[in-house]
Amino acid sequence: MRARLFPYLSKNYRQSYKMNTDFARCQMIEQQIRTNGVSDPRILAALERLARDEFVPAAYVDLAFADCEIPLPHGQCMLRPMIEGKILQALALQADDNVLEVGTGTGYFTACLARLARQVISIDIYSEFIAT
Repeated sequence: MRARLFPYLSKNYRQSYKMNTDFARCQMIEQQIRTNGVSDPRILAALERLARDEFVPAAYVDLAFADCEIPLPHGQCMLRPMIEGKILQALALQADDNVLEVGTGTGYFTACLARLARQVISIDIYSEFIAT
């Protein structure tokens, strides 16, 4: 969270930022994900609990919950939240599944997978994606 990055920010600012990101995350789930047919409670819970804004490059943190792709190095991108939700639902993961993810990116989707499966192994061709 931004408070960890900027420990000198006031407590009131940190609380306000958390409330705003919590609200934005809720809106993302209700307006982008549920309305597009993603209804699996496990997926919705995973998306609700994961702080997507902590996985987004700093230059794009204000777009963390927006209905858009977020650019990453090497011509890669973070998918739109609705697309991520649809993929997670289409996978129909069970709690005892093992997953091999090719393309770690920011690690957000990896974290989503980890909430749904027993084990996730993620690999990426770009070392900086797996170094963080």
